[in-house]
Amino acid sequence: MYGKNPHKSPDFPGRYSNWQNVYHHLDTSPAPKPEVVSLGLVLGQLAMDAGDQPESSRFRVEELKEVTTFQNRDKLEGILVRFTARSPKDPSAVIEVETKVMPSWPLEGKTFGMPPSTIRYKIGSVRHS
Repeated sequence: MYGKNPHKSPDFPGRYSNWQNVYHHLDTSPAPKPEVVSLGLVLGQLAMDAGDQPESSRFRVEELKEVTTFQNRDKLEGILVRFTARSPKDPSAVIEVETKVMPSWPLEGKTFGMPPSTIRYKIGSVRHS
């Protein structure tokens, strides 16, 4: 940690990549950034809407639990979003969901000047309990 990296091989899996928790619902200090919470809620709802269910029966995101990013060589490779969602047809039906969202590249500076509908993404998987 404080000296030379003993794993000089490029095949060392964690050498250039890392996970970073950017939001957790139990963290109180520092206060969560509103833009991170908004992004997590939007990505969660996109995951819930990605299925083929009619809109009237899709689960709705209720509470954001966690947002974790994955970078490889300082490039965003994916975002894990964990949240709870409630059924609009049965209010007692609440599920906890974790989804992986991967940006479609190139996602460069010029992309952010475009309308939001042009930013591409892919929902990787949805897991619930």
